[in-house]
Amino acid sequence: MMEEILALLWEQRGVDFEGDERCGVILQDLQIVELVNESSDPYSSFVITEAQISTHKEALIGIWHTHPRGPANLSIDDYNAVLDLPELIHVILTPRHVCLYGVVDGH
Repeated sequence: MMEEILALLWEQRGVDFEGDERCGVILQDLQIVELVNESSDPYSSFVITEAQISTHKEALIGIWHTHPRGPANLSIDDYNAVLDLPELIHVILTPRHVCLYGVVDGH
């Protein structure tokens, strides 16, 4: 399943990487849903609200967002999101990379 998710998100690389960070969720049926970035500074961060997540809660398996100008490494906020939502996979897309992050055995 992870290979399928990465392939679907790799196709998303072609999306607009100019401007603000983009974000969304990954559902059990492998649907990739883009959500409104609710960050007060969407140029350099993303926020997905509880209300947005609750809309997809039953089918939610992951969260994705873009790093239009930066590397695919986790920022401190990204790292904290991974730890706060260990049951989900976390994906960062850049113009050149698709990277998957998650918690395995508590790490």
